[in-house]
Amino acid sequence: HAGEVHHRLGACYFRLGHYHDAERELRTQLAKAPTGPLATESAYLQFRAAEGVFRASPNEETRSTFMAVAENFSRNYPDHESRYEGLFRYAELLQGERRYSEAADAYAQVEGPPAFRLRAAAGEVQCLADTLSTTEGIDAVRAKDLRARTEAAWVRFDKLASAPGSPASADLRARTT
Repeated sequence: HAGEVHHRLGACYFRLGHYHDAERELRTQLAKAPTGPLATESAYLQFRAAEGVFRASPNEETRSTFMAVAENFSRNYPDHESRYEGLFRYAELLQGERRYSEAADAYAQVEGPPAFRLRAAAGEVQCLADTLSTTEGIDAVRAKDLRARTEAAWVRFDKLASAPGSPASADLRARTT
C-alpha cells in the first residue's frame, strides 16, 4: 500500500499548500506505480504542486523540475480532463527557453476551455513567427511550410477571437496580429 500512502500524503500536502512536500510524495508514488490506478491523478497533482513550487521560488532548479513534471503529465497521461493545463504550461516553458518550434507544437495540442484554446492559438502564432524570424539559414521550402502553418494558426486564433462571447482582449489580438 506504499503507493497509495504516498498519493494520500501528497494530496494532503497539496491541500495544505506544502507544494514541495506534495511534489516529492507524488513523484515517489509515480515512481512506484506509473500506470497504477492512482497514477493519472497523482501526475496531475504533481504537476500542480511543481507549478506551486516554481511560482513561489522561480529559479533554474524549480523551473527545470516544473518543466519535466509538466512534460510527463501532458505526454504520459493524455486522458486526464485537465491535460490542456499541462500542455499549455509546458508550451509556455518551452517558449520561455526560445524553443519555439516545440512550443508551437505543444500549443497546437491544447484543447479545453475557450480561454485556454484562445491563448494557446495566440502562443502558437507567436512561436511560429519567432521560429521564422530567428532561424538562421532557413531553407525556402521549410520557410514556406512554416508560413503556411502560421497562417493556419492565425486563422484558428482569429476564429476563436472573433467568436461571440470570446475572452479575447484587444491587447491579445494586437500582440498576436
